[in-house]
Amino acid sequence: MKKIITVLIFACVHLMAFAQLPTANFTANPLSICAGSVVTFTSTSTANGGAAINSYSWNFGDGVTVTTQNPAHVFALPGTYTVTLVVTNTTGGVDSEVKSNYITVLPAPTVGFTLSGIGCTVPLTVGFTNTSSAGANFTYSWNFGNGQNSSLQSPANVTYNTAGTFGIQLSVTNTTTGCSASFTDSIEVSNFQAGITAPLTGCVGSPINFQDNSTVGANGWNWNFGGQGNSSVQNPSFTFNTAGTYTVSLSSQNTNSGCVGNTTQQVTIQNSIAPSFTGNPLTNCAPSAVTFVNTTGVAGTYTWNFGNGQTFTGTTPPPQVYTNSGQYNVTLSVSTASGCTGSTTQNNYINIVNIVAGFTADQTGGCTPLTVDFSDTSSSPNPANPIVNWQWNFGNGQTFTGANPPNQTYALGLYDVTLVVTSQSGCIDTLFMNDYITVGDIDLVNFTVSPLVTCAKQNVNFTNTSVISVPHQPNEVTYLWDFGDGTSTQQNPVHQFTADTGYISVELVVDFRGCKDSITIDSAVYVLAPIAKFTPSSQLFCNPASLPVNVSFTDISIHGEQPDNVNMTWEWGDGTPNTNIGNAVLDGPNNGNAVHNFANYGSYTVEQVIRNFTTGCNDSITKTIHISQIASQFTLSNDSVCKNDTLLLFNSSTSWNNPPSPHPITNWVYAMGNGQTVSTGPNPSYVYTAQGLFNINLTVTNSVGCTAQISHPVRVLNTPFGILSTQDAVGCSPFLVTFANNSMNVGNGMPLSYFVTTFSDNNTSVTTNSVNQPITHTFTGSGTYTATMVAHDVFGCSSSPATVPITITKPIANFTFPSVVCNSDTTLTVNSSSGVGTLTYEWYMNNQQVSTSADTGLIYNAPGNLPVSQLTDNFTVSLIAIDSNGCQDTLTQLVTVSLPHAIPTYTFSGAAQNGNGEYTCPPLFGAYVDSSQSYGNLTAWNWQFGNGNSSTLEDPSNTFVTNGVFDLYFQVTDQYGCIDDTTVNDYVAIGGPTGSPASVQNAATCVQGAGFLVQNAQNVDSLVWNMGDGNYVYNQTNFFYNYDTPGSYVASVTLISIDGCEITTILDTVSVQDDGLNANFTATPMLVDQNDPIVFDDLSTFVSSPIVSWTWSYGGDTTFTVNNGSNQTTGFSVSGPYTIVLTVNDAQGCVDTFFLVVNVKDPDLIIPNVITPNGDNVNDVMVFSEVFFKSYDILIVNRWGDVVYTLTNQTGTAIWNAKTTQGDPCTDGVYFYKLKGQMLGGTDVEEAGFMTVIGSK
Repeated sequence: MKKIITVLIFACVHLMAFAQLPTANFTANPLSICAGSVVTFTSTSTANGGAAINSYSWNFGDGVTVTTQNPAHVFALPGTYTVTLVVTNTTGGVDSEVKSNYITVLPAPTVGFTLSGIGCTVPLTVGFTNTSSAGANFTYSWNFGNGQNSSLQSPANVTYNTAGTFGIQLSVTNTTTGCSASFTDSIEVSNFQAGITAPLTGCVGSPINFQDNSTVGANGWNWNFGGQGNSSVQNPSFTFNTAGTYTVSLSSQNTNSGCVGNTTQQVTIQNSIAPSFTGNPLTNCAPSAVTFVNTTGVAGTYTWNFGNGQTFTGTTPPPQVYTNSGQYNVTLSVSTASGCTGSTTQNNYINIVNIVAGFTADQTGGCTPLTVDFSDTSSSPNPANPIVNWQWNFGNGQTFTGANPPNQTYALGLYDVTLVVTSQSGCIDTLFMNDYITVGDIDLVNFTVSPLVTCAKQNVNFTNTSVISVPHQPNEVTYLWDFGDGTSTQQNPVHQFTADTGYISVELVVDFRGCKDSITIDSAVYVLAPIAKFTPSSQLFCNPASLPVNVSFTDISIHGEQPDNVNMTWEWGDGTPNTNIGNAVLDGPNNGNAVHNFANYGSYTVEQVIRNFTTGCNDSITKTIHISQIASQFTLSNDSVCKNDTLLLFNSSTSWNNPPSPHPITNWVYAMGNGQTVSTGPNPSYVYTAQGLFNINLTVTNSVGCTAQISHPVRVLNTPFGILSTQDAVGCSPFLVTFANNSMNVGNGMPLSYFVTTFSDNNTSVTTNSVNQPITHTFTGSGTYTATMVAHDVFGCSSSPATVPITITKPIANFTFPSVVCNSDTTLTVNSSSGVGTLTYEWYMNNQQVSTSADTGLIYNAPGNLPVSQLTDNFTVSLIAIDSNGCQDTLTQLVTVSLPHAIPTYTFSGAAQNGNGEYTCPPLFGAYVDSSQSYGNLTAWNWQFGNGNSSTLEDPSNTFVTNGVFDLYFQVTDQYGCIDDTTVNDYVAIGGPTGSPASVQNAATCVQGAGFLVQNAQNVDSLVWNMGDGNYVYNQTNFFYNYDTPGSYVASVTLISIDGCEITTILDTVSVQDDGLNANFTATPMLVDQNDPIVFDDLSTFVSSPIVSWTWSYGGDTTFTVNNGSNQTTGFSVSGPYTIVLTVNDAQGCVDTFFLVVNVKDPDLIIPNVITPNGDNVNDVMVFSEVFFKSYDILIVNRWGDVVYTLTNQTGTAIWNAKTTQGDPCTDGVYFYKLKGQMLGGTDVEEAGFMTVIGSK
């Protein structure tokens, strides 16, 4: 066994010796951070040629581990942290890297503040207490949310001038570490005020909506409607039932902030309005324009109805036109903004008494010539205003003035007649009758018939062949045919003869415009027999006494002539055999009569059929015989019923209802015995509203018309009369009310049995069995409740509810305040009590009355001789709320007064001491411990160390860097805002050199300086001044120092004693400021053409010293100075950029300069394309219109491409004179040119084109 172990160990050692382990390593960035910041770690581990690393394990030293390769980690707490990385490769090889104290996490400042002030009014002044980290190495940045900021540790009070919610942020930065933190709080400034939005007027009986318009945040309301009622909802609606002026009050509050507001508004309640108006004229003829005047005198919305179909909304309506005779009702309605309404109707107010034109004629149509006699029928409804004038126009060319016109003669045609009548007062009416007189002429009246011989009841065609030669419309002609057994107005009718046989005469009357003519053709058509006709003894048999029913049928038909061979058949429709009657029998009188027995109920169709074998004609006719059975019957839900209860009627009537011809009942009529009927169906319901005995009759009718009826009596009992009363209608909750029951039975009502009284406060009921049994109920709520009693009699009839209103008032005393307060503070106690009417109040502190106001400020003064160990004192506060009825409620609450005790302790170290233990030279380090005692948790500390340093930490430290004798001030604040403080005088003394160094700022100039001095120097051997700009001054006690550039400089002075004690004092910041002189101007436009004007508008500004001169430079030597800031205008004839410079000087000699660059564009290049070098000095030379170029090159070639002219570096306007370079004239023709050069503005240009030469010499 031993040998085996040895081999195994050797093998393991051998393998490990040759394995390549990884090397763990890492970097981090950054290595120093503020708490809460992120550090990024990067693994730089290597595999060293071996297996790959596949595992990373980080330990950041703060209890957090991760396994990612390159993690990022947030260090939440300050301190130094040792970071470890362990890496493992795929073969299990492990290595670690530990970096001790690798990451330094600097503490973030503690940030916090408290604020004081209740935001109930605007402006609101708020005090801020900085509870953040304190010391010389901390800076502060406040943003108060209202546009104000501060960098002070403890800023002055801040005033908020507007209402709103303001976010307040404090940022604190440790200048030593660069770490910062922020804290945000908010304050709500509400300018809390109660507000009412409601109409100033209202109407009796109409609800008024009251809207709370208090400051946002209100959550409690107490409305009083002038003693008429109360409400605690935010936006109530209230109805005043009596006219008058009421003062409505609202007390609103924000219980979260303790803000309370009160306001009132008067509301005038008016009675209903009776609008009034006048109209003129009230009587007139149509058309009449009537003017209406509103005389109501009340502002509102008016609606008119003039009775003529027109309406109008507004105070002053337009005139109304009445066009028809009659009397008109006029209505004026009004609705005011307060909801009051009223309406007035004046019946038959407008009378339109129009005259009426009218006439008649003895005839209005006839044959030409036609003589017509006209009669006036015009009328005037007012005898005092008779018709005095008649104007006739007869349409035949004749007119007449007067009441009785002469006869008029009319020829063939259509004539309109007009009559215009005028009354004595000037009223006019016109009657126009279109085509009133019609005159016609008929040439011929005639017709034809087909066939001339026909069986009865067969179609016979009649064709009109009359002739009217006068042109006319078809509707001007009417026809009247008389066939003996009927008539027709058709032009070409078809007729069946049903009444008689033999020869029939036919007449035709033709009417054309009243002109009539006729023709009668005797024996126009011959009608062949037979015609079937018969009469039954009855067609309806209702409830026959017995079956079968015997029915007689009388034959009244036309069989034919005596020799005719005729046969008659009766078909009975009941399944029995037909009855046939032969010719021999029918030859006798009435031998076609028959009798038949119907064995059962039903409806039977009886048909008579006649066949005339001689004429070859047949005819038949049918009639229905109804034999029916019907019975009326119904029952009642009860033969007695209570008045106003529902009576049910149940129909049980019957009627013959068997197939194939049932006779169902189709109508049910109940006569209720009181003059009313019900016909809504077979089983209706009915309510009797009066007592008595009534006989109900039911009449039923079936589908064939048979009826039956039956009657039943019903007794309607009177209901009890419930009477409930009390003498205790108003009281305080809980309120016991006794009610008197004086109910009775009335008329034919039954004896009373029991009474049920219901109470609306809790929806409970009580049942009593006698009018003498008392009814009592205790109302525990508050408000207006009802007691409602219903009396019941022995039959079960019940009375209408008898209701008694009960008003119960119960004020609810309520107030809010902090449960823990501070000693000697005035604490606002906010009253949120509610009740009816105007409440009165009594406040008690420890059973002693202290106030009678609604809200009160209470001062809780703890005794001054309490021991330090007693950290609280208790008070009881009671509020009694009393309403207008004298009802009251009491609320008592306990108030605790917090009594914190500030107790500071401290130790010192670090400074040199002499033999007496005195500190001889700073710095001295102090460690402070809060040993205070308090009821609540301490939340804020204020240490004032006496050397200008302070702290809000619980246990701070302080360094004294100057000598002197110092006092300690210490203040603590608990969680309730209660404060205690103490001062320790001369708690530490430090020796060393002393003096009073200072810096004195001079008046502002262009560049400022300051004076520096040390007064009352003692034990000072030397001085070193650090001027804050990198320069030092030595051993000077009073001197002036100039700073070269504007800025803020913090200077310090070090006082050095002979034994080497150094004390450095930081001086006030010296501010070297720019004096505010700023040159500025604009140029319009910035890009122009040559010689176009540019306007320079001076915009220079100063702060204190005014500008006295403006010097303008336009480039080159163009410079001038003016003594005012007037605008300047100039132009440039040469293209290119120009730098414009403005220099301003103020009264102190300070100077500032500003410049702009403007650009002048090159002009458009214009080159001619034709020249005529004929020697007349007109267009002989190719030239520019002006000087464009600084220099240019020109090349001219002919059409074969030969260069004829070239020249370089040319100036001026002349380009080419149509000659060769050698001076020889060129021939006429087209030449190509190419031009290249630089324009005056610096732009390089290449141009090419064609030039035509004409008239060359």
